[in-house]
Amino acid sequence: MTQNQETAATRRTGFGLAALFFFLHMLSQVDRHMVSGFAPDIMRDLHLSRGDFALIAGVAFSGVYAVIALAAGMVADRVGRVRVLTAGVGIWSLFTGLAGMAQGFWSLLGARPFVAAGEATLVPTATTIILARTSDAQKATAIGLFFAGGPLGIGASFLVAGTLGPYLGWRNCFLIMAALGFFMAVLVSRIRDTDHEAKSAERAPSSREQLKALWGHLRGNARLRYASAAVILFHAHSATTPFVQLWLHDDKGMDKAQA
Repeated sequence: MTQNQETAATRRTGFGLAALFFFLHMLSQVDRHMVSGFAPDIMRDLHLSRGDFALIAGVAFSGVYAVIALAAGMVADRVGRVRVLTAGVGIWSLFTGLAGMAQGFWSLLGARPFVAAGEATLVPTATTIILARTSDAQKATAIGLFFAGGPLGIGASFLVAGTLGPYLGWRNCFLIMAALGFFMAVLVSRIRDTDHEAKSAERAPSSREQLKALWGHLRGNARLRYASAAVILFHAHSATTPFVQLWLHDDKGMDKAQA
């Protein structure tokens, strides 16, 4: 194979993976935000207060996600990115389905941390796989495609609630998304993590060594600290997202599908 042919093959492979992960990113956001899209129905059926709902939609998810995202990247460096991501997709899909079968506050609250844990594996694994399998000239575009799935998935979650919800109900929508997630997990499991395989003979750093190196980067790189703080502040607005549907429906009197 000539160098031009190898470059073309790398480009096709990289963008194929980016497209797959784009749809997977959309799916993860739909599964994450359907709780918000179906807020009035879930609160009514499970007899939840707004405080109960805030715990389910907020802390039960975000607190776990923040910790597991770092841990997932560290584990992926040791055992393989495809393995970690396949397990993550399976876990979040399983507990999305279980959330759809929740009978009360505690059962739904118990499912959300596992949805978060599964979804937290996506970004650290998918981005590094894309970067490893995409040519240097196309890396930024491929990563941009992947991250475009995030906001589109958030919007899609409310479309699912507004278009399919009135006909299928919130529980069936959760179960359908779970089934789609299991299908995506099968596709992900078939990816060859060639970059990890090539480095499998190398000694992987311990978790302590990785955390020490991360702390060293934070201490020595002011730009990294400022960028991290900016990202935290940028996402502070997301705390309001779960209550948008409730505000439009309960306070403004809009029909659920219209909202």
